[in-house]
Amino acid sequence: MKWKNLLIYVFLSGSTSIIGQTYTDGVFVLNEDWYGHNNSSINFLHPESGEIDYYLIQTNPANMDGSIIQTLGCTAQYGVIYGDKMYVISKQDQDPGENAEEKQGGRLVILDAQNMQVLYRLPIIAEKNGKSIADGRSFVGVDENKGYIGTSNGIYILDLNTYVLNGIIEGSENPLITGDESPSAGLGALYENQIGMMIRTQDHVLAIQQDKGILVINPETDKIEQVIPGCFSTMVQSKNGYVWVGLNSNSNEEYLHYPYGSAGEEWIGNTLLRIDPYTFETKRIDLPRGGINQTWYAWTAGSLCASAKENVLYFIYNEDSSQGQASWFTTAHMYKYDIDKGTCELIYDSTPEDRYFYGAGMRINPADDKIYAALYVSFISNNYFLYYRLDKNGKLLKEYEPISGYWYPAMFIFPDNQAPVIENFSPVELNGTTQEIDLSNMATDEDTPITSITKRVIKIENENIVSAKIKNNKLILTPLQAGETSITVRFNSNGKCEDRDLAVKVSAATYIQETESDPIHIFARNGIIQIFGIEPSTEVEIYNMQSQLIYKNRLSSGCTITEIPPKQIYIVKIKNQIHKIIL
Repeated sequence: MKWKNLLIYVFLSGSTSIIGQTYTDGVFVLNEDWYGHNNSSINFLHPESGEIDYYLIQTNPANMDGSIIQTLGCTAQYGVIYGDKMYVISKQDQDPGENAEEKQGGRLVILDAQNMQVLYRLPIIAEKNGKSIADGRSFVGVDENKGYIGTSNGIYILDLNTYVLNGIIEGSENPLITGDESPSAGLGALYENQIGMMIRTQDHVLAIQQDKGILVINPETDKIEQVIPGCFSTMVQSKNGYVWVGLNSNSNEEYLHYPYGSAGEEWIGNTLLRIDPYTFETKRIDLPRGGINQTWYAWTAGSLCASAKENVLYFIYNEDSSQGQASWFTTAHMYKYDIDKGTCELIYDSTPEDRYFYGAGMRINPADDKIYAALYVSFISNNYFLYYRLDKNGKLLKEYEPISGYWYPAMFIFPDNQAPVIENFSPVELNGTTQEIDLSNMATDEDTPITSITKRVIKIENENIVSAKIKNNKLILTPLQAGETSITVRFNSNGKCEDRDLAVKVSAATYIQETESDPIHIFARNGIIQIFGIEPSTEVEIYNMQSQLIYKNRLSSGCTITEIPPKQIYIVKIKNQIHKIIL
Protein backbone atom coordinates (compact mmCIF):
# COMPACT_ATOMS: atom_id res chain seq x y z
CA MET A 1 0.00 0.00 0.00
CA LYS A 2 2.74 2.50 0.90
CA TRP A 3 4.53 2.07 -2.45
CA LYS A 4 1.22 2.35 -4.28
CA ASN A 5 0.64 5.73 -2.63
CA LEU A 6 4.16 6.84 -3.45
CA LEU A 7 3.82 5.90 -7.12
CA ILE A 8 0.57 7.84 -7.38
CA TYR A 9 2.32 10.99 -6.20
CA VAL A 10 5.27 10.38 -8.52
CA PHE A 11 2.85 10.14 -11.43
CA LEU A 12 1.13 13.37 -10.44
CA SER A 13 4.30 15.33 -9.89
CA GLY A 14 6.73 14.01 -12.41
CA SER A 15 9.41 14.14 -9.71
CA THR A 16 10.00 12.57 -6.34
CA SER A 17 12.16 13.26 -3.33
CA ILE A 18 15.09 11.04 -2.54
CA ILE A 19 16.71 10.52 0.84
CA GLY A 20 19.48 13.08 1.24
CA GLN A 21 18.06 15.58 -1.24
CA THR A 22 18.12 19.15 0.04
CA TYR A 23 16.08 22.25 -0.80
CA THR A 24 18.15 25.40 -0.42
CA ASP A 25 18.33 27.02 -3.87
CA GLY A 26 14.74 28.03 -4.50
CA VAL A 27 11.38 28.89 -2.98
CA PHE A 28 8.91 26.71 -1.10
CA VAL A 29 5.25 27.02 -2.06
CA LEU A 30 2.90 25.99 0.76
CA ASN A 31 -0.46 24.85 -0.61
CA GLU A 32 -3.82 24.55 1.08
CA ASP A 33 -4.45 21.90 -1.57
CA TRP A 34 -7.82 20.43 -2.46
CA TYR A 35 -10.16 20.53 0.52
CA GLY A 36 -12.38 17.45 0.71
CA HIS A 37 -9.83 15.36 -1.17
CA ASN A 38 -6.35 15.45 0.38
CA ASN A 39 -4.11 17.01 2.98
CA SER A 40 -2.02 20.10 2.25
CA SER A 41 1.28 20.00 0.39
CA ILE A 42 4.53 21.82 -0.37
CA ASN A 43 6.07 22.35 -3.81
CA PHE A 44 9.53 23.76 -4.50
CA LEU A 45 10.27 26.28 -7.25
CA HIS A 46 13.76 26.59 -8.77
CA PRO A 47 13.57 30.21 -10.02
CA GLU A 48 16.45 30.11 -12.47
CA SER A 49 15.67 26.86 -14.26
CA GLY A 50 11.90 27.13 -13.80
CA GLU A 51 11.71 23.53 -12.61
CA ILE A 52 9.19 22.68 -9.90
CA ASP A 53 9.36 19.76 -7.48
CA TYR A 54 5.95 18.61 -6.25
CA TYR A 55 4.61 17.01 -3.08
CA LEU A 56 7.93 17.24 -1.24
CA ILE A 57 6.55 15.67 1.92
CA GLN A 58 4.33 12.95 0.49
CA THR A 59 7.03 11.71 -1.91
CA ASN A 60 9.85 11.70 0.64
CA PRO A 61 10.64 8.06 1.59
CA ALA A 62 11.84 9.30 4.98
CA ASN A 63 8.22 10.19 5.77
CA MET A 64 7.00 6.62 5.47
CA ASP A 65 5.98 5.35 8.90
CA GLY A 66 5.18 1.71 8.31
CA SER A 67 2.25 1.73 5.90
CA ILE A 68 1.41 5.40 6.63
CA ILE A 69 2.72 8.52 4.89
CA GLN A 70 3.22 11.45 7.26
CA THR A 71 1.89 14.65 5.72
CA LEU A 72 0.73 18.15 6.57
CA GLY A 73 -2.72 18.75 7.99
CA CYS A 74 -5.86 20.10 6.34
CA THR A 75 -5.78 23.65 4.87
CA ALA A 76 -2.24 24.62 5.79
CA GLN A 77 -2.20 28.40 5.84
CA TYR A 78 1.06 29.40 7.48
CA GLY A 79 4.65 28.19 7.42
CA VAL A 80 7.97 29.61 8.52
CA ILE A 81 11.58 28.46 8.81
CA TYR A 82 13.11 29.06 12.24
CA GLY A 83 16.53 27.67 13.01
CA ASP A 84 16.99 24.53 10.98
CA LYS A 85 13.31 23.55 11.01
CA MET A 86 10.16 24.53 9.17
CA TYR A 87 7.00 24.97 11.23
CA VAL A 88 3.76 24.50 9.28
CA ILE A 89 0.38 25.29 10.83
CA SER A 90 -2.83 23.83 9.40
CA LYS A 91 -6.39 24.62 10.37
CA GLN A 92 -7.24 20.96 11.03
CA ASP A 93 -5.11 17.86 11.33
CA GLN A 94 -6.77 15.79 8.63
CA ASP A 95 -8.69 16.50 5.45
CA PRO A 96 -12.09 14.73 5.43
CA GLY A 97 -11.25 13.22 2.05
CA GLU A 98 -7.89 11.80 3.13
CA ASN A 99 -7.67 8.16 4.22
CA ALA A 100 -6.11 8.20 7.71
CA GLU A 101 -4.97 4.61 7.25
CA GLU A 102 -2.75 5.80 4.41
CA LYS A 103 -1.79 9.42 5.20
CA GLN A 104 -1.81 11.31 8.50
CA GLY A 105 -1.22 15.01 9.13
CA GLY A 106 -1.27 17.45 12.02
CA ARG A 107 -2.30 20.97 12.98
CA LEU A 108 1.40 21.52 13.68
CA VAL A 109 3.97 19.71 11.56
CA ILE A 110 7.68 20.30 12.14
CA LEU A 111 10.01 19.50 9.24
CA ASP A 112 13.71 19.43 8.62
CA ALA A 113 14.04 22.68 6.66
CA GLN A 114 16.51 21.25 4.18
CA ASN A 115 15.20 17.80 3.29
CA MET A 116 11.48 18.03 4.26
CA GLN A 117 11.58 15.05 6.59
CA VAL A 118 8.75 15.14 9.12
CA LEU A 119 10.24 15.44 12.61
CA TYR A 120 7.04 15.84 14.59
CA ARG A 121 3.28 15.96 14.08
CA LEU A 122 0.79 17.41 16.55
CA PRO A 123 -2.78 16.47 15.52
CA ILE A 124 -4.54 18.21 18.42
CA ILE A 125 -3.29 21.42 20.02
CA ALA A 126 -5.97 21.48 22.73
CA GLU A 127 -9.10 19.44 23.38
CA LYS A 128 -12.21 19.40 25.53
CA ASN A 129 -14.40 16.36 26.10
CA GLY A 130 -12.35 14.50 23.51
CA LYS A 131 -12.80 17.18 20.82
CA SER A 132 -10.32 19.66 19.40
CA ILE A 133 -10.92 23.23 20.57
CA ALA A 134 -8.00 25.00 18.85
CA ASP A 135 -7.64 25.12 15.07
CA GLY A 136 -4.22 26.18 13.78
CA ARG A 137 -3.53 29.69 12.51
CA SER A 138 0.07 30.98 12.83
CA PHE A 139 3.49 30.47 14.43
CA VAL A 140 6.36 32.64 15.67
CA GLY A 141 9.77 31.67 17.02
CA VAL A 142 10.31 33.43 20.36
CA ASP A 143 13.87 32.27 21.01
CA GLU A 144 15.96 29.18 20.29
CA ASN A 145 14.04 27.24 22.94
CA LYS A 146 10.47 28.48 22.61
CA GLY A 147 7.79 29.25 20.03
CA TYR A 148 4.17 30.42 20.07
CA ILE A 149 1.35 28.70 18.16
CA GLY A 150 -1.55 30.98 17.24
CA THR A 151 -4.93 29.26 17.08
CA SER A 152 -8.67 29.89 16.98
CA ASN A 153 -8.52 29.54 20.76
CA GLY A 154 -5.50 31.42 22.06
CA ILE A 155 -1.70 31.25 21.88
CA TYR A 156 0.05 28.07 23.01
CA ILE A 157 3.67 27.86 24.19
CA LEU A 158 5.82 25.25 22.45
CA ASP A 159 9.14 23.91 23.70
CA LEU A 160 11.26 23.78 20.54
CA ASN A 161 13.58 21.12 21.97
CA THR A 162 11.05 18.60 23.28
CA TYR A 163 7.98 19.69 21.23
CA VAL A 164 5.98 19.75 24.47
CA LEU A 165 3.20 22.32 24.87
CA ASN A 166 3.68 24.34 28.05
CA GLY A 167 0.23 25.83 28.42
CA ILE A 168 -1.57 28.82 26.96
CA ILE A 169 -0.86 32.54 27.29
CA GLU A 170 -3.39 33.72 29.82
CA GLY A 171 -5.82 36.24 28.37
CA SER A 172 -5.50 35.02 24.77
CA GLU A 173 -8.23 32.38 25.07
CA ASN A 174 -11.43 32.40 23.02
CA PRO A 175 -14.29 32.57 25.55
CA LEU A 176 -16.82 31.33 22.99
CA ILE A 177 -15.23 27.92 22.38
CA THR A 178 -17.33 25.01 23.67
CA GLY A 179 -15.93 22.00 21.81
CA ASP A 180 -19.01 21.56 19.65
CA GLU A 181 -17.84 23.78 16.78
CA SER A 182 -17.92 22.52 13.19
CA PRO A 183 -14.85 23.58 11.19
CA SER A 184 -16.78 23.34 7.91
CA ALA A 185 -19.51 25.77 8.96
CA GLY A 186 -17.36 28.86 8.40
CA LEU A 187 -19.12 30.75 11.18
CA GLY A 188 -19.31 30.72 14.95
CA ALA A 189 -16.61 30.56 17.60
CA LEU A 190 -13.90 29.18 15.31
CA TYR A 191 -14.13 32.41 13.29
CA GLU A 192 -14.30 34.88 16.17
CA ASN A 193 -11.59 35.81 18.68
CA GLN A 194 -9.00 34.13 16.44
CA ILE A 195 -5.29 34.73 16.76
CA GLY A 196 -3.84 35.99 13.48
CA MET A 197 -0.35 37.17 12.59
CA MET A 198 2.38 37.28 15.26
CA ILE A 199 5.71 39.14 15.15
CA ARG A 200 8.78 38.86 17.39
CA THR A 201 10.21 42.33 18.00
CA GLN A 202 13.33 43.05 20.05
CA ASP A 203 11.60 43.12 23.43
CA HIS A 204 8.13 41.67 22.85
CA VAL A 205 5.88 39.46 20.75
CA LEU A 206 2.96 41.21 19.07
CA ALA A 207 -0.07 39.11 18.16
CA ILE A 208 -3.35 40.17 16.55
CA GLN A 209 -6.48 38.84 18.23
CA GLN A 210 -9.55 39.31 16.12
CA ASP A 211 -11.96 40.73 18.69
CA LYS A 212 -9.47 42.51 20.95
CA GLY A 213 -6.66 44.14 19.03
CA ILE A 214 -2.92 43.61 19.28
CA LEU A 215 -1.64 41.66 22.27
CA VAL A 216 1.74 42.86 23.54
CA ILE A 217 3.41 39.83 25.13
CA ASN A 218 6.51 39.67 27.32
CA PRO A 219 8.53 36.76 25.85
CA GLU A 220 10.34 36.14 29.14
CA THR A 221 7.21 35.74 31.27
CA ASP A 222 4.71 34.74 28.55
CA LYS A 223 2.34 37.38 29.94
CA ILE A 224 0.24 39.96 28.08
CA GLU A 225 1.49 43.37 29.20
CA GLN A 226 -0.97 45.51 27.26
CA VAL A 227 -3.49 45.47 24.42
CA ILE A 228 -3.62 47.96 21.55
CA PRO A 229 -7.36 47.99 20.82
CA GLY A 230 -8.77 48.09 17.31
CA CYS A 231 -10.08 46.17 14.33
CA PHE A 232 -7.01 44.85 12.50
CA SER A 233 -6.18 42.30 9.81
CA THR A 234 -2.54 41.48 9.03
CA MET A 235 0.81 42.80 10.29
CA VAL A 236 4.48 43.19 9.28
CA GLN A 237 7.69 44.85 10.52
CA SER A 238 9.54 47.18 8.15
CA LYS A 239 13.28 47.69 7.72
CA ASN A 240 13.26 50.77 9.99
CA GLY A 241 11.78 48.68 12.82
CA TYR A 242 8.23 50.01 12.90
CA VAL A 243 5.34 47.54 12.98
CA TRP A 244 2.55 48.12 10.44
CA VAL A 245 -0.98 46.74 10.77
CA GLY A 246 -3.97 46.81 8.44
CA LEU A 247 -6.67 48.85 10.19
CA ASN A 248 -10.41 48.96 9.54
CA SER A 249 -11.16 52.63 8.96
CA ASN A 250 -14.93 52.19 8.85
CA SER A 251 -16.26 54.75 11.33
CA ASN A 252 -19.79 53.36 11.35
CA GLU A 253 -20.39 52.18 14.92
CA GLU A 254 -22.69 49.48 13.61
CA TYR A 255 -19.69 47.66 12.14
CA LEU A 256 -17.14 48.28 14.87
CA HIS A 257 -18.65 46.06 17.53
CA TYR A 258 -17.52 42.50 18.18
CA PRO A 259 -16.87 40.27 16.36
CA TYR A 260 -14.54 42.01 13.96
CA GLY A 261 -13.95 40.61 10.52
CA SER A 262 -16.78 38.06 10.42
CA ALA A 263 -18.64 37.35 7.20
CA GLY A 264 -20.54 40.43 6.03
CA GLU A 265 -18.63 42.83 8.26
CA GLU A 266 -17.98 46.13 6.48
CA TRP A 267 -14.22 46.29 6.13
CA ILE A 268 -12.55 49.42 4.76
CA GLY A 269 -8.83 48.81 4.67
CA ASN A 270 -7.33 52.04 3.33
CA THR A 271 -5.54 52.80 6.62
CA LEU A 272 -2.39 51.46 8.25
CA LEU A 273 -1.54 51.72 11.94
CA ARG A 274 2.15 52.34 12.58
CA ILE A 275 3.41 51.08 15.95
CA ASP A 276 6.67 51.97 17.66
CA PRO A 277 7.88 48.54 18.95
CA TYR A 278 9.57 50.13 21.99
CA THR A 279 7.14 52.81 23.20
CA PHE A 280 3.99 51.42 21.48
CA GLU A 281 3.07 54.88 20.31
CA THR A 282 0.75 54.59 17.33
CA LYS A 283 0.04 56.70 14.27
CA ARG A 284 -2.67 56.25 11.65
CA ILE A 285 -1.45 56.37 8.07
CA ASP A 286 -4.14 56.91 5.43
CA LEU A 287 -3.07 55.26 2.20
CA PRO A 288 -3.41 57.56 -0.81
CA ARG A 289 -4.13 54.51 -2.98
CA GLY A 290 -5.04 50.87 -2.43
CA GLY A 291 -5.56 49.26 0.94
CA ILE A 292 -5.23 46.14 3.06
CA ASN A 293 -7.73 43.29 2.70
CA GLN A 294 -9.36 41.81 5.78
CA THR A 295 -8.08 38.33 6.55
CA TRP A 296 -10.42 36.80 9.13
CA TYR A 297 -13.10 34.94 7.24
CA ALA A 298 -11.35 31.79 5.95
CA TRP A 299 -8.24 33.20 7.64
CA THR A 300 -5.08 33.81 5.66
CA ALA A 301 -1.79 35.43 6.62
CA GLY A 302 -2.58 38.41 4.39
CA SER A 303 -0.48 39.99 1.67
CA LEU A 304 1.11 42.88 3.60
CA CYS A 305 4.88 42.36 3.48
CA ALA A 306 8.04 44.43 3.81
CA SER A 307 11.31 44.76 1.96
CA ALA A 308 14.40 43.79 3.94
CA LYS A 309 16.51 46.19 1.86
CA GLU A 310 14.42 49.39 1.77
CA ASN A 311 11.75 51.14 3.84
CA VAL A 312 8.99 49.88 1.58
CA LEU A 313 5.78 47.90 2.09
CA TYR A 314 3.93 45.84 -0.50
CA PHE A 315 0.38 44.51 -0.58
CA ILE A 316 -2.33 43.39 -2.95
CA TYR A 317 -5.82 44.91 -2.97
CA ASN A 318 -8.86 45.23 -5.16
CA GLU A 319 -11.33 48.08 -4.95
CA ASP A 320 -14.94 46.97 -5.45
CA SER A 321 -16.70 50.10 -6.68
CA SER A 322 -20.13 48.59 -6.18
CA GLN A 323 -19.67 48.22 -2.42
CA GLY A 324 -16.80 50.59 -1.70
CA GLN A 325 -14.75 47.81 -0.11
CA ALA A 326 -12.13 45.23 -0.99
CA SER A 327 -12.85 41.73 -2.22
CA TRP A 328 -10.34 39.27 -0.83
CA PHE A 329 -11.12 36.74 -3.55
CA THR A 330 -10.81 38.88 -6.70
CA THR A 331 -7.64 40.74 -5.78
CA ALA A 332 -5.77 41.95 -8.86
CA HIS A 333 -3.79 45.07 -7.89
CA MET A 334 -0.31 45.08 -6.37
CA TYR A 335 0.77 48.24 -4.53
CA LYS A 336 4.05 49.63 -3.25
CA TYR A 337 4.09 52.01 -0.29
CA ASP A 338 7.26 54.03 0.18
CA ILE A 339 7.51 54.71 3.92
CA ASP A 340 10.07 57.52 3.66
CA LYS A 341 8.22 59.39 0.92
CA GLY A 342 4.70 58.54 2.07
CA THR A 343 3.73 57.61 -1.49
CA CYS A 344 1.69 54.66 -2.69
CA GLU A 345 1.65 53.46 -6.29
CA LEU A 346 0.02 50.67 -8.26
CA ILE A 347 2.90 48.60 -9.64
CA TYR A 348 1.06 45.62 -11.16
CA ASP A 349 -2.45 44.97 -12.43
CA SER A 350 -3.34 41.40 -13.35
CA THR A 351 -6.88 42.04 -14.64
CA PRO A 352 -5.92 42.36 -18.34
CA GLU A 353 -4.76 38.73 -18.23
CA ASP A 354 -7.88 37.67 -16.29
CA ARG A 355 -5.65 36.52 -13.44
CA TYR A 356 -6.14 37.03 -9.70
CA PHE A 357 -3.94 36.71 -6.65
CA TYR A 358 -4.84 33.86 -4.31
CA GLY A 359 -4.43 33.41 -0.55
CA ALA A 360 -1.72 35.52 1.07
CA GLY A 361 -0.95 36.31 -2.57
CA MET A 362 2.64 37.48 -2.34
CA ARG A 363 5.86 37.47 -0.32
CA ILE A 364 9.30 39.11 -0.73
CA ASN A 365 12.53 37.14 -0.65
CA PRO A 366 14.70 38.87 2.00
CA ALA A 367 17.87 37.71 0.24
CA ASP A 368 17.35 39.53 -3.07
CA ASP A 369 14.17 41.65 -2.69
CA LYS A 370 12.37 39.73 -5.45
CA ILE A 371 8.59 39.48 -5.16
CA TYR A 372 6.86 36.10 -5.56
CA ALA A 373 3.14 35.94 -6.21
CA ALA A 374 0.58 33.16 -6.73
CA LEU A 375 -2.33 33.68 -9.10
CA TYR A 376 -5.18 31.66 -10.50
CA VAL A 377 -6.51 32.02 -14.03
CA SER A 378 -10.11 33.20 -14.46
CA PHE A 379 -12.90 32.59 -11.95
CA ILE A 380 -13.71 29.10 -13.20
CA SER A 381 -10.19 27.71 -13.73
CA ASN A 382 -9.39 27.05 -10.09
CA ASN A 383 -7.16 24.11 -11.01
CA TYR A 384 -4.89 26.37 -13.06
CA PHE A 385 -2.39 28.39 -11.05
CA LEU A 386 0.70 30.42 -11.90
CA TYR A 387 3.71 31.68 -9.96
CA TYR A 388 5.17 35.12 -10.74
CA ARG A 389 8.57 36.58 -9.93
CA LEU A 390 8.71 40.37 -10.08
CA ASP A 391 11.29 43.01 -9.23
CA LYS A 392 10.79 45.63 -6.53
CA ASN A 393 9.00 47.94 -8.95
CA GLY A 394 6.50 45.34 -10.16
CA LYS A 395 8.22 44.38 -13.39
CA LEU A 396 7.39 40.77 -14.24
CA LEU A 397 10.70 38.90 -14.51
CA LYS A 398 9.47 35.38 -15.00
CA GLU A 399 6.29 33.33 -15.03
CA TYR A 400 6.12 29.72 -13.86
CA GLU A 401 3.37 27.28 -14.67
CA PRO A 402 2.98 24.29 -12.32
CA ILE A 403 1.14 21.22 -13.47
CA SER A 404 -2.63 21.48 -13.36
CA GLY A 405 -3.94 20.89 -9.85
CA TYR A 406 -6.18 22.29 -7.16
CA TRP A 407 -3.18 23.74 -5.35
CA TYR A 408 -4.70 26.87 -3.77
CA PRO A 409 -1.28 28.31 -2.81
CA ALA A 410 -1.25 29.68 0.74
CA MET A 411 2.15 31.40 0.89
CA PHE A 412 5.77 31.37 -0.24
CA ILE A 413 8.51 30.37 2.22
CA PHE A 414 12.17 31.19 1.63
CA PRO A 415 15.11 29.01 2.73
CA ASP A 416 17.36 30.44 5.42
CA ASN A 417 20.83 29.58 4.12
CA GLN A 418 23.02 32.27 5.67
CA ALA A 419 24.37 32.50 9.20
CA PRO A 420 24.42 35.80 11.07
CA VAL A 421 27.62 37.85 11.13
CA ILE A 422 28.27 39.38 14.56
CA GLU A 423 30.82 42.05 15.42
CA ASN A 424 33.02 41.65 18.48
CA PHE A 425 32.60 43.87 21.52
CA SER A 426 35.29 46.32 22.53
CA PRO A 427 36.17 46.17 26.25
CA VAL A 428 34.28 48.63 28.43
CA GLU A 429 35.37 50.53 31.52
CA LEU A 430 32.69 52.02 33.76
CA ASN A 431 33.64 55.09 35.77
CA GLY A 432 30.65 55.52 38.01
CA THR A 433 27.74 55.95 35.61
CA THR A 434 25.42 53.74 33.62
CA GLN A 435 26.53 53.15 30.05
CA GLU A 436 24.48 52.11 27.02
CA ILE A 437 25.84 50.19 24.03
CA ASP A 438 23.81 50.32 20.81
CA LEU A 439 23.34 46.79 19.42
CA SER A 440 21.11 47.65 16.47
CA ASN A 441 23.84 47.34 13.81
CA MET A 442 26.13 44.83 15.51
CA ALA A 443 24.59 41.85 13.69
CA THR A 444 23.72 41.32 10.03
CA ASP A 445 22.34 38.42 8.04
CA GLU A 446 22.12 38.26 4.25
CA ASP A 447 18.74 36.50 4.20
CA THR A 448 17.17 37.71 7.47
CA PRO A 449 15.98 41.29 8.09
CA ILE A 450 18.21 43.08 10.58
CA THR A 451 15.16 44.09 12.63
CA SER A 452 14.45 40.38 13.23
CA ILE A 453 17.79 39.72 14.93
CA THR A 454 17.06 39.69 18.67
CA LYS A 455 19.53 40.00 21.53
CA ARG A 456 19.53 39.01 25.17
CA VAL A 457 21.96 38.72 28.06
CA ILE A 458 22.46 35.05 28.91
CA LYS A 459 25.30 35.26 31.42
CA ILE A 460 27.10 37.67 33.78
CA GLU A 461 30.30 36.13 35.10
CA ASN A 462 30.13 38.07 38.36
CA GLU A 463 26.78 39.71 39.05
CA ASN A 464 28.21 41.64 42.01
CA ILE A 465 30.35 43.75 39.67
CA VAL A 466 27.79 44.97 37.14
CA SER A 467 24.16 44.56 36.20
CA ALA A 468 23.19 44.24 32.52
CA LYS A 469 19.96 44.22 30.58
CA ILE A 470 18.90 44.81 26.99
CA LYS A 471 16.07 47.17 26.22
CA ASN A 472 15.20 49.08 23.04
CA ASN A 473 18.11 47.35 21.27
CA LYS A 474 20.59 48.78 23.76
CA LEU A 475 22.78 46.94 26.26
CA ILE A 476 22.47 48.87 29.53
CA LEU A 477 25.36 48.42 31.98
CA THR A 478 25.17 49.61 35.58
CA PRO A 479 28.27 49.39 37.81
CA LEU A 480 27.78 47.85 41.26
CA GLN A 481 31.26 47.55 42.74
CA ALA A 482 34.87 47.70 41.67
CA GLY A 483 36.26 44.73 39.76
CA GLU A 484 36.31 42.97 36.42
CA THR A 485 33.77 40.62 34.87
CA SER A 486 32.41 39.37 31.55
CA ILE A 487 28.93 39.55 30.02
CA THR A 488 27.68 37.15 27.34
CA VAL A 489 25.12 38.44 24.83
CA ARG A 490 23.26 36.05 22.53
CA PHE A 491 22.30 37.22 19.05
CA ASN A 492 19.40 35.25 17.56
CA SER A 493 18.89 35.57 13.81
CA ASN A 494 15.76 33.63 12.90
CA GLY A 495 16.69 30.82 15.28
CA LYS A 496 20.39 30.77 14.41
CA CYS A 497 22.36 31.93 17.46
CA GLU A 498 25.82 33.40 18.02
CA ASP A 499 27.24 34.54 21.38
CA ARG A 500 29.65 37.40 22.03
CA ASP A 501 31.48 38.18 25.29
CA LEU A 502 31.98 41.70 26.59
CA ALA A 503 34.82 42.40 29.03
CA VAL A 504 33.78 44.95 31.67
CA LYS A 505 35.98 46.74 34.17
CA VAL A 506 34.48 48.81 36.99
CA SER A 507 36.79 51.40 38.58
CA ALA A 508 37.29 51.61 42.34
CA ALA A 509 35.65 55.04 42.54
CA THR A 510 32.35 53.74 41.23
CA TYR A 511 29.17 55.66 41.87
CA ILE A 512 26.22 53.28 41.65
CA GLN A 513 23.37 54.85 39.72
CA GLU A 514 19.71 54.04 40.13
CA THR A 515 18.11 52.39 37.08
CA GLU A 516 14.61 51.93 35.85
CA SER A 517 12.67 49.27 37.73
CA ASP A 518 9.55 47.17 37.42
CA PRO A 519 6.72 47.90 39.89
CA ILE A 520 8.90 47.11 42.95
CA HIS A 521 8.39 49.61 45.75
CA ILE A 522 10.94 50.27 48.50
CA PHE A 523 10.17 52.46 51.51
CA ALA A 524 13.03 53.62 53.77
CA ARG A 525 12.25 55.60 56.90
CA ASN A 526 12.94 55.61 60.65
CA GLY A 527 15.74 53.07 60.24
CA ILE A 528 13.43 50.51 58.56
CA ILE A 529 13.43 49.26 54.95
CA GLN A 530 10.20 47.77 53.54
CA ILE A 531 10.02 46.07 50.11
CA PHE A 532 6.80 45.40 48.18
CA GLY A 533 6.10 43.87 44.76
CA ILE A 534 8.54 40.95 44.74
CA GLU A 535 7.79 37.27 44.43
CA PRO A 536 8.48 34.81 47.26
CA SER A 537 12.13 33.84 47.76
CA THR A 538 13.53 36.76 45.74
CA GLU A 539 17.20 37.49 46.40
CA VAL A 540 17.82 40.97 47.82
CA GLU A 541 21.29 42.49 48.19
CA ILE A 542 22.18 45.79 49.84
CA TYR A 543 25.47 47.65 49.25
CA ASN A 544 26.92 50.74 50.92
CA MET A 545 28.44 53.54 48.84
CA GLN A 546 31.86 51.92 49.12
CA SER A 547 30.42 49.00 47.05
CA GLN A 548 30.58 46.66 50.04
CA LEU A 549 27.88 44.01 50.35
CA ILE A 550 26.35 44.46 53.83
CA TYR A 551 23.11 42.46 53.50
CA LYS A 552 21.94 39.47 51.45
CA ASN A 553 18.81 37.36 51.91
CA ARG A 554 15.86 35.79 50.09
CA LEU A 555 12.70 37.72 50.89
CA SER A 556 9.02 38.02 49.96
CA SER A 557 6.75 40.97 49.25
CA GLY A 558 5.99 43.04 52.34
CA CYS A 559 9.24 42.16 54.10
CA THR A 560 10.84 44.47 56.68
CA ILE A 561 14.61 44.93 57.18
CA THR A 562 15.77 46.54 60.40
CA GLU A 563 19.45 45.60 60.79
CA ILE A 564 20.87 48.29 58.46
CA PRO A 565 22.55 51.36 60.07
CA PRO A 566 20.46 54.50 59.43
CA LYS A 567 21.40 57.93 58.10
CA GLN A 568 23.28 56.58 55.12
CA ILE A 569 22.82 56.06 51.36
CA TYR A 570 22.46 52.48 50.19
CA ILE A 571 22.03 50.57 46.93
CA VAL A 572 19.40 47.81 46.92
CA LYS A 573 19.81 45.21 44.15
CA ILE A 574 16.77 43.07 43.22
CA LYS A 575 16.77 40.90 40.07
CA ASN A 576 19.55 42.98 38.48
CA GLN A 577 17.57 46.15 39.14
CA ILE A 578 19.18 48.88 41.16
CA HIS A 579 17.39 51.14 43.66
CA LYS A 580 19.15 53.97 45.52
CA ILE A 581 17.71 54.74 48.95
CA ILE A 582 18.46 57.11 51.80
CA LEU A 583 17.75 55.45 55.13
